[in-house]
Amino acid sequence: VTNFFSTNQKWGVSVQVYYKYLSDVNGIHVWNGKVDDDWFTPCNWNTSQVPDFSKNVIIPVSAVSMPTIKSNSSANGQAVGQAYCNTIQVENGAKVTIENGAKLNVTQ
Repeated sequence: VTNFFSTNQKWGVSVQVYYKYLSDVNGIHVWNGKVDDDWFTPCNWNTSQVPDFSKNVIIPVSAVSMPTIKSNSSANGQAVGQAYCNTIQVENGAKVTIENGAKLNVTQ
């Protein structure tokens, strides 16, 4: 909340949005890396959801940070260190780091 105001005896607030939820288009999750480099952080994805085995993934070179699949992290009830996607496209110059003991499971 950035400020309060009153107009004609009506009160309101001005709110700043930090992360906007964008639903996936055709099951595509695009990495933005806005929070950190952790694959399992939802707000690092355009959908604010960590992809699962049915989602297609794009890692663009323009991302703020490149993703790391960490051996001690998880999301969506997935096993620790186990990341999933249907397909993955890593743009030229972008990269995905997979820590020792972690795994990226690609369906197709």
